[in-house]
Formats: sequence, C-alpha cells, structure tokens
Amino acid sequence: MAALVNAARATQIVPELAVHESDLVLSRLHRLSPFQATELDFVLRNLFIRSLVCVGVSVNVAIQNLAFDAVNAGYQVVIPRDAVAGFPPSHVEAVFANTLGAVATLVTSEQILSAWAL
Repeated sequence: MAALVNAARATQIVPELAVHESDLVLSRLHRLSPFQATELDFVLRNLFIRSLVCVGVSVNVAIQNLAFDAVNAGYQVVIPRDAVAGFPPSHVEAVFANTLGAVATLVTSEQILSAWAL
C-alpha cells in the first residue's frame, strides 16, 4: 500500500485540474476533513467566502466530514451530486437522502455552471 505523503504521486493534483498562478493550494496530510489541522477556514474567512461547492470522494466519509465541519463553521454547503463519488452506490444514495440532504443544498454540476454564468 502506497503511503499518502506530500510528494507521493497519489497526492498530486491531476493534470485535468490545472493549477493556475492565482489559485490557492492548501496541503493536507491526513484527517477526514480539509477543515481539520489546516488553514482552510482562516483563508476562506479572509476572502469573505460564505458558500462552498464541495466535490470529490468519498461521499460516505470525507464529503460528510467536510459538509458537517463547514456547516458548523457557518458556511452554506452546496454539493453537486454528479461531482462526488462513494461506495457502495446504494449507501451513497442513502447518505444523500438521510444525511447530506439535511445540511447541504444538493444540485447538479449543470445547475452550478448555470448559476455561475449569470
């Protein structure tokens, strides 16, 4: 099993998500939420950001932790259902229906892109 250390290939940003010079990249070495043991909340507050669009994996672990930490910190959380993944699929649907749907706004990627185009 490969270790997820800072320089490991598994921790690198995929080329399809090109990092631009103006992008902020905050490293996280462990934990189940990017809010824990990072400067994420501090950076977001200093940029006056109040809403987060949360994407990635895994719906049944990391996305839930991210959503709860963000809501507890006072952010509005939006999750495009087609931009997250988890396992098994039946459990992912249950998490959306019974947990994330109670604390986040569930949308599609197309709805996000349409809102940003306004």
